[in-house]
Amino acid sequence: CRGPTHPHGCRIVTALMRFLRRSNSAAGGGSPRCTGSEDTPEAMQTVSLDLSGGKCGLQVDRTSLLVIAVEHGSAAEAWNTANPQQTICVGSKILEANGHRDAKLIANGLEQGGAGVLELVVQAPTLAADAAAAATAAA
Repeated sequence: CRGPTHPHGCRIVTALMRFLRRSNSAAGGGSPRCTGSEDTPEAMQTVSLDLSGGKCGLQVDRTSLLVIAVEHGSAAEAWNTANPQQTICVGSKILEANGHRDAKLIANGLEQGGAGVLELVVQAPTLAADAAAAATAAA
């Protein structure tokens, strides 16, 4: 296991993952969670969000661009409903938005929203990324 740099890194990541899955089940939903892999990130995917109905709805860590939450009623939630095999979920990482790779520009753009289509390149989470997103959300 390649957890955070801590003597008990693997146990911390595993415990966080179990807690998050139980919490999500108990709450009856919330932000979707991908099944992370222990060492290797899943394939990247391109996502097209139609922003004409409102905001993007992705809350991300401004530095890492890890998804912290997917807001109810948002374009991201609509994408997840229409594309259950390609969901954007807590721990996913935004790699690119409309051709831009700068984290600050992407984070600002996601917050401000706009009209039109937002093209994202998204990487599914690893267990460590999902744990990092959860820790950021809890902070």
